[in-house]
Amino acid sequence: MNQRRSAARKSQRAAFWAASARWHRSVGRWAQREFAVLATLALAAAAVWGFMELAGEVLEGETHALDEAILLALRSATDPSDPLGPGWLEELMRDITALGSTGVLTFITLAVAGFLALDRKTHAALFVVVAVGGGMLLSTALKMGFDRPRPDLVPHGSIVYTASFPSGHSMLAAVVYLTLGALLARVQPRLVLKLYLLGL
Repeated sequence: MNQRRSAARKSQRAAFWAASARWHRSVGRWAQREFAVLATLALAAAAVWGFMELAGEVLEGETHALDEAILLALRSATDPSDPLGPGWLEELMRDITALGSTGVLTFITLAVAGFLALDRKTHAALFVVVAVGGGMLLSTALKMGFDRPRPDLVPHGSIVYTASFPSGHSMLAAVVYLTLGALLARVQPRLVLKLYLLGL
């Protein structure tokens, strides 16, 4: 009889500790998710605040002198149409800049959306199209709102149709490449691969 009671107590203690361990794991996973959400919200809030500060400086004309100084520092003092550095560096910078051009970003977006649609992942394809389309609309609206003229100190490297702030190259490249990075990171099981894709 005593042995039965002792075995029952041991069984109850084991069940209690197993339930306690499950609860701790569950709370730990919940806390990790909550921390990730809070960290994301804090990062987004910091980015919005930083953009608003920069936009305020741009509207007040506070960045004009700095813009001109940087622009002229990267050009030959005798010929502002000649960027500093060897020809191969100019070619490399032009090619890197092209990764943020409307043509390249449109091609990548349509190629990825087409692939996802053919793979019957229509929600993901729609997500890509809506995210990039929304980014394009937001960029256009912001450019129209700020209506900041492009500097005419040096010749433009390409034909431009829009205002200079915010940078369409930077904004749309961030939207497209971060959207694709997030989609790829979602299907990776290892954290290091997720971080690599988002960082890249």
